[in-house]
Amino acid sequence: MPVQSSHKTINPSSTRWKSKRSSEDEEEKCPSSQANGNHESFLEAESKRGADKIRQLSVEERTKRAMLAEAVEDRMDTMIEDLELLLGENGMPKSEENRDEVEALARQIKASREQYRGLVNGEPSSLIDGFNGLSE
Repeated sequence: MPVQSSHKTINPSSTRWKSKRSSEDEEEKCPSSQANGNHESFLEAESKRGADKIRQLSVEERTKRAMLAEAVEDRMDTMIEDLELLLGENGMPKSEENRDEVEALARQIKASREQYRGLVNGEPSSLIDGFNGLSE
């Protein structure tokens, strides 16, 4: 689900921004608010893509994956909200001091997307391994 404010929706993967540390032509990926609904589309598409494989899993395994995927989704939403507060209207960090935090959040969102993808596609997951280790 996209995070919306009164004027924009955050998309953690599609928008590009120019870094002052790179050349004028070189762009770095950064979550921004310019692509409406892309985060939600990602979540839905990944869930649909893995539906057949998930159906083949035990009810217990599906339940674990659903719970963990929901937690990852909630965490991504929180990080996207945090990121939105650090970005200006132009998609750039509001201040130079925010740049490192913006980059860290972008990396964390990207990693969370990969975790989500693995969970909803029935792929091996370190989150599932950790969860299974706690319940043993």
